Amino acid sequence: MNEHLASSIFHVEPTMLPLIIFQLVTTSLKHGLNPSSSPGFAGLGLLLCGPFGKPREGCEMAKAADLILERPGMQSGAIYTVFITQCFCYHWVSPLQDTVVPLLKGYQAGLEIGDNTDKACWCLNGRSYILYFVGRGLDSIQKELEATIRVLTQLKQDDVKLQIIILLTTVKKLR
Repeated sequence: MNEHLASSIFHVEPTMLPLIIFQLVTTSLKHGLNPSSSPGFAGLGLLLCGPFGKPREGCEMAKAADLILERPGMQSGAIYTVFITQCFCYHWVSPLQDTVVPLLKGYQAGLEIGDNTDKACWCLNGRSYILYFVGRGLDSIQKELEATIRVLTQLKQDDVKLQIIILLTTVKKLR
């Protein structure tokens, strides 16, 4: 439940995000693991990597989140965890290129689950920007982004689609 609150808080009042993340992790440590534990530990990794400036420790928390996902019954937070760990944690200690495949798998898994379409599309959005940042050819990126926009249109994900349109416009201007 609180992992859903975390994504909303991030957009409305980002200064409260650490409180939600700390609550998720504290609850998991106090009462045991639950499906919200993985996104909570991934969020702690995000905080450690970014604002706290401790990327190694942050990636350890991201790895803990990944390990939690391997336990039975913990898959409901998988897509959100993939998005957080790949977009905000692992690139601090490994090549950015290494996040492209896991984000695509996160997107595909989200579509298979069916109830995580929003978060699946976040993975697709993160992957699109990473393709741009790693220096892939502009022609290749443009084709990929145009295909992504078609998919997002079919899935009725207008907010993510607008972000991809901005990136596509940038790519077209650079060509």
